[in-house]
Amino acid sequence: GKNTAAGIDNLTCSLICPVSMQKIETPVRGRNCKHLNCFDLRTYLHSNSKVSGGRWRCYVCEDFVSVDDLVYDGFIAQVLETHGKDINTATRDKMQLKNDGTWKLLDEASSSMKRNQKKRKMKENTGSAKRPKNGSGGAQTGGTEVIDID
Repeated sequence: GKNTAAGIDNLTCSLICPVSMQKIETPVRGRNCKHLNCFDLRTYLHSNSKVSGGRWRCYVCEDFVSVDDLVYDGFIAQVLETHGKDINTATRDKMQLKNDGTWKLLDEASSSMKRNQKKRKMKENTGSAKRPKNGSGGAQTGGTEVIDID
């Protein structure tokens, strides 16, 4: 968020699970997490059902979070319930919480998605994308290959 002399003016929070990249259905975070961002409970439980070295880690801060340490975020749940139909993973995926307690959905896609789109455009404009060998892979548009990385 924007910093002011009095401290933080506002916080921005994603309403999309950082793992499933879908709208959060049941917002949770670790009891000791210091961030506002949540992740989806079902996704967390499902991804941790497989044995791996990264099990039971917060998707946002990577702190250890056991099932007993998960807390349900009723505020984010209310935002999701009120504006669930307005949330779109491509265009409206964040909310802004102001220090006076008011909040609003943001109209733009997440800054990380915008950065990726800018990088992709810069690659296309500079022609640094790899060219296919003998017509294999990717569509050609005026000498620049378009590579879909999604």
